[in-house]
Amino acid sequence: MIQCIRPPVQPDFLPRSDSPVQQARRRVEDAIQAGQKPIFRNLWKKCKHVFARNQHYKCGYCESIVLATDFGDIDHFAPKGEVHELNAPGREADHMSKVVGRSCAIVSDRGYWWLAYDWNNYIFSCKLCNTAWKLSLFPVRESPRQIPPDPAVTETRLLLNPFEDAPVLHFEFSEFGQIRGKTDKGRATVAVCGLDRLSLFRKRREKAQLVFGLLKEMLVLANRDDEPMLIKKIYEMGKQENEHAGMVRSIIANELGLDWDLIEEYLRISGYPNLGTHP
Repeated sequence: MIQCIRPPVQPDFLPRSDSPVQQARRRVEDAIQAGQKPIFRNLWKKCKHVFARNQHYKCGYCESIVLATDFGDIDHFAPKGEVHELNAPGREADHMSKVVGRSCAIVSDRGYWWLAYDWNNYIFSCKLCNTAWKLSLFPVRESPRQIPPDPAVTETRLLLNPFEDAPVLHFEFSEFGQIRGKTDKGRATVAVCGLDRLSLFRKRREKAQLVFGLLKEMLVLANRDDEPMLIKKIYEMGKQENEHAGMVRSIIANELGLDWDLIEEYLRISGYPNLGTHP
């Protein structure tokens, strides 16, 4: 997972009374006030391409390139319908994408309905993270939690949002690409989104080994003139558009104690061209 900048709100999602989105919002509100289960129109599909482009076509959770093998989804970060709690995280089935041994419980048949058409509640994700792992899970620190959720009640969410959090502070990675949560938010996100599943671990492994190898090379350098070249290699792997760039940045933060913007500043001073924008 990597920190992102949310794209500008598209016109359909601005507070205009005549837009289909605003009309759908009013229908949901009317249903809630009447004590009925709301029906949601899938209007968020209109913005999927905007979030996909903004996130460099990567899943906001596992950071895999989505569109090469998947249609991708717009995930409601806070679930609009039911709310589940995770009892047992489970694991990825051998040689399959199914989740086995997972236990979830429905804690509310009504979720964060007022965020169904909220631009700030959308994240582009792969179908596996969205429909096999995250589902309608939304852990919060409060216990007991507010059931059903209420817009007037403030909660302390435990799930990391790439548009609002700095994931680099919450994870650490082994030399082989294994992930571990460093904080409550990190641990909850790994468990809910299955970021430690075997297929992802295997996908991250080669890049993790390369980064750790470059760091070891830097520590034993006899000729310090080679250091900029090694830092450039690390920077290229951690560029925003690359798969698992967040892992690269987490490794740098944990192993060297450096923020990514310091890496960019070092290269900028060194005259390295075409630096991306932070984050």
